[in-house]
Amino acid sequence: MIVEMNDVFRANDALGIVESECGKRVVILPPDCGQPVILEDIAAAIWYSIDAVNTVEEIARSFASEYGIDIAIVRWQIQEFIQQLLEFNITVKI
Repeated sequence: MIVEMNDVFRANDALGIVESECGKRVVILPPDCGQPVILEDIAAAIWYSIDAVNTVEEIARSFASEYGIDIAIVRWQIQEFIQQLLEFNITVKI
């Protein structure tokens, strides 16, 4: 599956998730019992933005604005990140 800018994603219901109190680190246990995935800082922030409401475009615009980064670069990076989460069965498309 190719991640499109108007796609909306949510976490896979079968995940095990451990979150830090400050919200800057998330440890995700994939449903296939593979290696844990550790997300920190910006990766964790993107994870929290994958909320079954925001499109990939909305997430990209928010991060581009917040960090002052070119929107084209942010779009590509967020698409790639979500693509990896899909491949690990961590997110699902709505």
